[in-house]
Amino acid sequence: MVLDRFNLTIPAGQIVTLLGPAGCGKTTLLRCIAGLDTPDSGTIRIGDRVLWSDGPTISVPAEKRELGLVMYPPMLWPRKSVLENIAFALRVRHLPKPEINARTSRVLALAGLEKSADSLVGSLDTESQWFVALARALVSEPQLVILDEPLADLFHESREGPRRRLRHCLKEVGATALVATRSRTDALAQSDILAVMRGGRVIEMGTPQALYFNATKPLVAGYLGHANLFEATVRGVEQDFLLARTPLGTLHCQRRDLSEGAPGAVSIQPEFIRVSRPGSGPSFNVIEGQVQALEFAGEFYDADIVVNNRVIRTRAEPDLQLTVGDAVEVWLDPARCRFLDA
Repeated sequence: MVLDRFNLTIPAGQIVTLLGPAGCGKTTLLRCIAGLDTPDSGTIRIGDRVLWSDGPTISVPAEKRELGLVMYPPMLWPRKSVLENIAFALRVRHLPKPEINARTSRVLALAGLEKSADSLVGSLDTESQWFVALARALVSEPQLVILDEPLADLFHESREGPRRRLRHCLKEVGATALVATRSRTDALAQSDILAVMRGGRVIEMGTPQALYFNATKPLVAGYLGHANLFEATVRGVEQDFLLARTPLGTLHCQRRDLSEGAPGAVSIQPEFIRVSRPGSGPSFNVIEGQVQALEFAGEFYDADIVVNNRVIRTRAEPDLQLTVGDAVEVWLDPARCRFLDA
């Protein structure tokens, strides 16, 4: 994927995650920073050190960029031990043996690999192999750690523990990290800063909480929060709310000072929509609908409710005992309805 006038600053000591689908430019960016690919123009720098530039021409070889690199899939020596894999970079630099031992012992403990130090890497499970690659990247104490699709080979349901372990490792050593992933859950959980990418560009960037609850781009709101999005125009302002005309009717939203008739979209996440049996009475943003689909998720049902031929994704309490076809009312919390610019 071609990067399009790409500009990104990574604060020291932060975990910055690039989130987007395959082909959006994430891996291309990582490879350019690592020196595995060459940009057409621009500048790549870490602190005051320029790694690559087209004016004046500077190109530091990949092996001299002093980065920690964990690409997908991680490249390890399966017939060497965990300790040998991790210590290799330090031995090549001819560091004193006591320093090599101290550094490797620290990252082995940090990555939870002490008991596997003498095991052949090829005998380890996928998760352990990945943490060997991480420990090998961290042992050199690089200025920047680059991670491409970490934990991608693990089942989604089994990633919570490794994800926390990954963040703990990076934070414990104070690493500055740039991560690329297609996993929305991983990106939200592991990042200090999240950059959502499409078409070779960052379309919105901020903390995971800010983007989840207050994304300004409809695409980001839908992608991160599975938000319901309805085309809308501004009808006016009433007290503390903006009134929006939508296919569901007029909705009360968070107040914004916009002109009447301004186009946009109303966004609200499923968890901020309450489903109830008919009869709750008139109120802001209470709409009658019909259950189209139900999917049991344990503590709640994922429910699709049809209103005026539009589907609203909601989360319904299990004790409602709904079935497909039931008439219901949905309440869209006005404090969580956001009017996004077109």
